[in-house]
Amino acid sequence: METSKIGKTAVIKKTKDAIVREYEEKNNRMIRCQVQMYGVKGFKELPLTYTISPGKIFKKTVKNGEILELPFGYIKYLNEHGKVRVEKQTALTLQDADGNPKKVLEEDAQQRYSLKILDVLSSSDFEELDPTIIRKARLE
Repeated sequence: METSKIGKTAVIKKTKDAIVREYEEKNNRMIRCQVQMYGVKGFKELPLTYTISPGKIFKKTVKNGEILELPFGYIKYLNEHGKVRVEKQTALTLQDADGNPKKVLEEDAQQRYSLKILDVLSSSDFEELDPTIIRKARLE
C-alpha cells in the first residue's frame, strides 16, 4: 500500500493483490441463511453446488425453511437468479403516431426462492444480498 497526501487528506492506494484478496475474503465469508421457497409448482428442493477454496466442492440439496451457512458471494448469486421472468398483457393500450392501437405488456419476475439472511451485517452488505424485483413494461 502506498500513502500520498492530497491537500490535508491522506489517500491510501491499494495494490491489485490487496484488492483481489479483500474481494475473495468478502465473497468466501460464511453467512447463516434460511431457504425460502415460494410455492412454484413442482419446486420442493433446491440443489446447491459451491466452492470455498480451489479443489473443495460442496454439494447439498436443501428444502424450504432449512437453515445453513453459505458463502457471501454464492448467496448474492442465488438471490439475483432466484426468479423467473413472466410476461403478461395489461388492459392499457396506447396509440402510435398513425393512431394504431398498441398493447402494453408488463414483465414481472416471479420469485422461485430466496435466502433470508440471519447474521448481523452492515447495511451495505445487506443491500448487496437483498433480492430485488424490478417490474418493466414494454409495447407489443
